[in-house]
Amino acid sequence: MLVSNSFELSSNSYEALSDSLPNSQLILDEDGSVIYTNSSAQLLFGYTNEEFKKLSLFNLFDDSDLKLTALINLRKTQKKAIGKLNAFNKSKVAFPVTIQSIAFFDKGTNKHLIAKTITGIDLHDKSEELLLETCRLAKIGSWEFDLLTQGLFWTKTIKEIHEVEEDFIPDLKIATDFYFGTISKNSIRLAIKRSIETGIGFNLILIIRTAKGNIKHVKAIGEPIVELGVITKLIGTLQDITNSVDEKNSLFKSYNDLNKIMDASLDIISVVNEN
Repeated sequence: MLVSNSFELSSNSYEALSDSLPNSQLILDEDGSVIYTNSSAQLLFGYTNEEFKKLSLFNLFDDSDLKLTALINLRKTQKKAIGKLNAFNKSKVAFPVTIQSIAFFDKGTNKHLIAKTITGIDLHDKSEELLLETCRLAKIGSWEFDLLTQGLFWTKTIKEIHEVEEDFIPDLKIATDFYFGTISKNSIRLAIKRSIETGIGFNLILIIRTAKGNIKHVKAIGEPIVELGVITKLIGTLQDITNSVDEKNSLFKSYNDLNKIMDASLDIISVVNEN
């Protein structure tokens, strides 16, 4: 049901929602009814200020969204909350936003109110976020080696693969020392050296031993970056493929076991036929 909200905000609350602010700003009462919005919110959602005053929080967001319920509960217990969810504009089109809520007491109205800052998530940013999440689920991390500074950068996922702390700072020697066994160590070092010297990338399946002593199978990919005819960087990815390798080994073992059973069965049949 649309509810009209008639009371005025104090000057302090109004200033908090000044049109000079780039993000969408809303003030709601404790029931979730909209009291005031700035021009950024009106532009983002497509409502006028007067139309907003006839709406509640649940006209702007899906009231069955568990993420919204969790944010409301968090704000009630901790006075503030922040999270990402889908909002709906005047045309009922959903779009992703980041929403930050802060509960406060307004002396001008003598009421407990809720200030909300809503930022639309750019589709490019959303694509980047989905890509990062996909890589995380696939256990794929990125790395970059700067030939000028000799600095090596690992993303969070690569650090997780190597089972090191988030503040761990790698260098090229430390990174290659993680590779387990002579074959893996020599292969990665030779591939990096050749890539720097010839500009040829690499795609290898190798073995590492993590900081915690666990053995993992990884897929290491590297490509040189050329600037003004000179190789300045190597970039690449590292994927933990341990589960995939284990599954293949298990399947291969099952196949061999089945062949042995079949061979034994044929031997028995042969003996029976001979008798």
